[in-house]
Amino acid sequence: MRRLPSLLLVLLVLSSGCSGFLPWSDSGSTRDASTTTSAASLSPPPGANGQWIFDSERLISAHESALESQNYRVSVRIRPKQDVGSARWMKSTLVAHVGDGRVRIRESGDGVVMNDIGNPYRGYAWNDTAAWCLSGTEQCQSHSDGTTPSRLQRRIGTIAPRMQNILSSADFLAKGTTVRNGTRLYRYEASGSTSLKDVDALSATVLVDERGIIHDLSGTVQTTGTRSATVEFDYRYELVSNLPTSPKWMGDRPRLTVHRNATEITVEHHGGERIPAGTNVTLFLGNDTVGVSGDVTLLKSLGNGDVAHITITDIEDTNGHLSHAVGNATVNRPPSSEPGINHTEWTSSIDLRTEKWWVTVRNTTTSNESAP
Repeated sequence: MRRLPSLLLVLLVLSSGCSGFLPWSDSGSTRDASTTTSAASLSPPPGANGQWIFDSERLISAHESALESQNYRVSVRIRPKQDVGSARWMKSTLVAHVGDGRVRIRESGDGVVMNDIGNPYRGYAWNDTAAWCLSGTEQCQSHSDGTTPSRLQRRIGTIAPRMQNILSSADFLAKGTTVRNGTRLYRYEASGSTSLKDVDALSATVLVDERGIIHDLSGTVQTTGTRSATVEFDYRYELVSNLPTSPKWMGDRPRLTVHRNATEITVEHHGGERIPAGTNVTLFLGNDTVGVSGDVTLLKSLGNGDVAHITITDIEDTNGHLSHAVGNATVNRPPSSEPGINHTEWTSSIDLRTEKWWVTVRNTTTSNESAP
């Protein structure tokens, strides 16, 4: 947190007696309706007051808490005017619709870094499952983690810390209020020096409602280094009434449920693309001391209503980090009479690929069934 310059603080205090409350007077035309409001009727957002944003961490915390119960759209756009050397300010666009644990998202640009996804991509997440496709291709993945939030949900969670990094890097001073769609927004502006890494100067405006929801944080930075550049940035949030819905491109996604007992793993198919005969199902099992992986082959295709029964009949020591699992798979009939190895105390997951879809279901008794 940066400290308000003492001389400016004195001027604000002296001026307040002459103009009602000078910082909240109209500061110029914008696309919203600006208002002049008495100090007595104001309720600045958490972490801010009638002079400046004094606690950006508190403001961002209020922003995230308020959005937990809301449906909203968020967009992030980073636009350098020249080639930029800093990875933090490379060209990128993120647009997402969020609500009730669901995320519908698309992202592209040089600055996109998504583990195991690629760029550009479009995705949809709900509960513990995420599905995504590389834009312009027929390569898609579906990933279910059992109990943890999906990587797309975690991606949304990275936006607020990036905004806090900007808000904490300079003194954002009060510059009036404005009304957008019937909601009063408090305007704060910063200009000049900044503590942002690889940045020489910052000019930015943030619009916040009294709950702390940041509706708009936009401006420019001047980066440093051998390839310095002027970069425009814009973070926008819009509250909406509707929930995200499953996109059409997910219609053929294989929908599977994986169950496990002491000696058998079952994979139930509930719709979507048929998994052809000859597909390898990769198994991963592990406990506190050892990890095991291996492939079994589906000798028959697996379609809607079918069940594959998988047993592990042997574990071979490979003298490495992972031991090798040997097993077999049957479709719509009990497994072979050969006894399976008991893996009650192990965690497990399966992994399979078709021509279009790569499906992963992790942990025990979990699914990637129909998306809402």
